[in-house]
Amino acid sequence: MATTRRHSKKTGNNNLFIFLAIIIVLALISIIAAYFLTDKTASQDQTVTPIEGTWVSNYNGTMLTVNGLTITLELPAVDKSTIIKGKIAVEKNIVTFIYEDGPCNNIEGHYQYTFDVKGELFFKLIKDNCPSRQELMSASWFKM
Repeated sequence: MATTRRHSKKTGNNNLFIFLAIIIVLALISIIAAYFLTDKTASQDQTVTPIEGTWVSNYNGTMLTVNGLTITLELPAVDKSTIIKGKIAVEKNIVTFIYEDGPCNNIEGHYQYTFDVKGELFFKLIKDNCPSRQELMSASWFKM
């Protein structure tokens, strides 16, 4: 008499269960390791301001990028655009611009900012001894 070999469904189900359990455990280990190994200091050092992001001037197309407490202004030109870097300080709805290069280095410019119903950004002069920045900030800005 020939013996027949039976494969039980339990063995197949057990192998699938073990495989899925191993995948889940590896995923959990990866998530826990990523949580503890990621650099949290970089995100804690960056201060997010209400005007965070890239804004484009309706006056002349200048791009103002606010990243934490740093700014970059890219003024368009036919031959080569001009880039001005600097810092900002934001307190409530007052912003202070300080260029680190370009015109008016280290001269503070103080402005009150508001948003209109369309989300455009406006700067109202409080005090600034930099005429070129005064002219530039007098326009409305839309978010890119």
